[in-house]
Amino acid sequence: MTEERRGPTRYVLVHGAGGSPWEWHLVTPLLEAAGHEVVAVQLPCDVEGAGLTASVDVIAAAIERPVAPGSAGVVVVAQSFAGVTAPLACHGRHELVQLLVLLCAMVPAPGERAADWWDAVGMADAQATMAAGDGRALPSDDAQLVTDDIPHVLRPEAARHRRLQVATPVFEPWPARRWPAVPTAVVIGERDRFFPPSMQRRVAADRLGLAPHELDAGHVPALSAPAGLVALLEQLRVEGGELVAPPAG
Repeated sequence: MTEERRGPTRYVLVHGAGGSPWEWHLVTPLLEAAGHEVVAVQLPCDVEGAGLTASVDVIAAAIERPVAPGSAGVVVVAQSFAGVTAPLACHGRHELVQLLVLLCAMVPAPGERAADWWDAVGMADAQATMAAGDGRALPSDDAQLVTDDIPHVLRPEAARHRRLQVATPVFEPWPARRWPAVPTAVVIGERDRFFPPSMQRRVAADRLGLAPHELDAGHVPALSAPAGLVALLEQLRVEGGELVAPPAG
């Protein structure tokens, strides 16, 4: 545990598919109260034709902004589909990125399209198994699995902040040959019905060689468990993550 890691940090918070910076509005003040700078990016997910590169450029710009004197560097937090884009933005920026946190996130393999990821990791079977274990039927709309743990009082506003997710990045092969050379940590939700924890543990082990950290939350901890999420992020910031080798996949 170094004094450098104890210092102020820039948190770059990256929303998932069809999301917005609003998703981090409960997390941001907690991180700022701890003395950190927070940049919740807005990805061009609703811009026709915008692919992986367009989102990567936005994340990279947030990483590369000049940091305050004495800053410990940058922590990138990638929610859900941002597990595809944020690692690409970290490539070549290992001197700036202190930690990459995959939060209830996809873990892509080289050359894999996000459209193929669902079948490749067995998501449908994992969802069905979790539902059966919970004694609940699977909803016909996956969106219900995403929002399952969001407090009811926040759901109307969450719906207002949802944006259209264009299909372009979903059908682009993941272009990196290796995982970025930055310390990485995986965080999963113990009650995530969209990306079930049993599946996420397996994917993290198979593709990254990492054991995930677990939160008592669903798919969107930033809205359902903000205090617990911030406490874990601060723990990970100090403890650090692990470098991933061999290549993802």
